[in-house]
Amino acid sequence: MTHGSSALTHVWPDDHVLEKIDHLCIPFLIIGVPATAVMALRPTGPYHVMIAMAVVATAAAFLRPLHRTLAFVASGAVLLGYYFWIVDWNIVAQVVLQVAGAVFFVRNGGHSRPMGLQDHHLLHYCVTAACILHVVYITRAAQSLDNVKLG
Repeated sequence: MTHGSSALTHVWPDDHVLEKIDHLCIPFLIIGVPATAVMALRPTGPYHVMIAMAVVATAAAFLRPLHRTLAFVASGAVLLGYYFWIVDWNIVAQVVLQVAGAVFFVRNGGHSRPMGLQDHHLLHYCVTAACILHVVYITRAAQSLDNVKLG
């Protein structure tokens, strides 16, 4: 959903409704990473901090770009701190990639670089790589739970 909304925004870049939908999808990534990690490792939760950060991140989608980005990063930082027990090397790599993407978004430079090497493209590469790492994380977490049940 997040990649799809972003793709549509790039096809019709002047459509403000699509742009806002794209901004509203970012909280799905911010909340989705710890939510799915918690579901994989400790299905009973807790989930209350995620709900609060979902409200904050969704409200942040309506802020100016710099403030929106800072609020998104802050929401993720709160979740990372609260759900510290889900953190491993993979989650750290995801966070580094997502924050790098945020930096590329705010910087928004490199327009003289060849197509595919501009900051906005680098943002998308970082987010996509983080999503791939998250699939690996969830797969490994599910396998470790299966091993516990079998053992």
